[in-house]
Amino acid sequence: MYKVLIADDEPLVIHGLSKQIDWESLNMEITGTATNGQDILSMLAHNPAHLLITDICMPRMDGLTLISRAKLINPSLRCIIISAFNEFEYVKKALQMGVENYLLKPINQSELFDTLSKTLENLVHDQMVVSVESLDILAFRTNILDRWVNGTIQDFELFERADLLQINLSAPDYTVCVLDVIHLKQMELKYKFSSLLFEICRDILCPSFSGECFIDASSRVVIIWHGESRGLIQDELGSYLFKIFEEANSKGIKVFSAVSPIINTFASVSSGYASAIAFLDYHFVDPAATTVFCKDFLDPQCVSLAETHTILMQFTEALKEGKLQQAQLIAEKYFLIYSGYPFPEMRSGILPLVLSLIRAMIESGRLSDPLSAEVTKQLSNFARIDSTDSLEKWLSRTIDDSIHVIRERKGALHILVHLTLELVNNKYDTELSLKTLATSFNVSSAYLGQLFKEETDKYFNDYLMQVRLQASRVLLLESNLKIGEIVRRIGIPNQSYFNRVFKKMYGISPMEFRRQDLNK
Repeated sequence: MYKVLIADDEPLVIHGLSKQIDWESLNMEITGTATNGQDILSMLAHNPAHLLITDICMPRMDGLTLISRAKLINPSLRCIIISAFNEFEYVKKALQMGVENYLLKPINQSELFDTLSKTLENLVHDQMVVSVESLDILAFRTNILDRWVNGTIQDFELFERADLLQINLSAPDYTVCVLDVIHLKQMELKYKFSSLLFEICRDILCPSFSGECFIDASSRVVIIWHGESRGLIQDELGSYLFKIFEEANSKGIKVFSAVSPIINTFASVSSGYASAIAFLDYHFVDPAATTVFCKDFLDPQCVSLAETHTILMQFTEALKEGKLQQAQLIAEKYFLIYSGYPFPEMRSGILPLVLSLIRAMIESGRLSDPLSAEVTKQLSNFARIDSTDSLEKWLSRTIDDSIHVIRERKGALHILVHLTLELVNNKYDTELSLKTLATSFNVSSAYLGQLFKEETDKYFNDYLMQVRLQASRVLLLESNLKIGEIVRRIGIPNQSYFNRVFKKMYGISPMEFRRQDLNK
């Protein structure tokens, strides 16, 4: 486990950090606490640690000085600052020192857990032969960009971080482009191909690229484009996408991209990202397409976007609950909104409803299980519909089919959870951790951990330990191996720890368990 030290002159803060975080699930343990920096330095000199969590203002030594001196003892020490002071100079100096994050009191538990999860990723990476400084910058930048496009970062923090990272928040126009790897026979290859796609994008876009590029939590490559004029953005983006698709195809990677409407303020980038994500399934209704421009299907002057958004939410909920009649009635209501428009505009207006239907089918089961050929053929007919009557009949039949598909797929595990369970059950005897698995899947450990808990009702570490302990019971009963050898074979590094968790799980020690069986 990774060792954690905490320094804060408020004992209640130390107590809260110790008790409110499930440290074991993060593969961490608190090995020392102190109310001043000098005592922490003494601890570090005798007992090495991996992570230091410290306040700024403390007696005898402030937090920034503590970090500076602690890194002289252990240059690879990871540090998180928790402070009541929100002064930019403190934040700037802390980030220049390479801290994982600068969190404000009172502590937001969710943000702290996300920071600890990201820090755990970095600790795992530290064990590899990689530049720690580069990883720090890349991880920090990706975190800020991901929070920006998802609208989960406050403006004041975004401005401060953007200033340090040289992210342009004052461009006259922005466009968000999301690229997704599609048509994979093995879903687990997506994480590998997404990383390759990111490298392709970065190589082609640099050095003249004006914008940002990163991989989001769902292994999609996101490009935030900005330029001096609206025409320049569209022309340059189209040219670069053509080159990216050519290179990706040469490597056997099939890519589909969705491009948001042009946005004229940094604060609306999250809405552009949401629009692009919503249109990523367009390739089902037009298999020949490689890119969809959302502006071609979103016309705020035609209808109320707020009204259609509400109807789409109701439609998706009805589909997920398997309520065919209700879904049909909602679709009819949506259809009526566009009934007075010429057919081309009507079909474009109906597209968001169709995309919501496709997404509901996909999300109803394992992402590794593709939609059937029959369903995809029915969806591809959308592009060939040429009349209002045909469109209405096609929509009614497709909704009916989708209800059956959702019922058949419902209850299956998410692909990431499915893969995690397979790896744990087959490789429990190796050094598995939530962090290493999340890194291999190219998602955050916090996301994977939450997903695993939601679908299995167990924390990852609890499930891993359960599998290992079950394996140890078999070895205790069916072999003459010594306890120490059994511990090594099931992947637990410490025998005393094994004895403790075994007794906690089964009520008796491993030796007592073996004796009971021999006495039967």
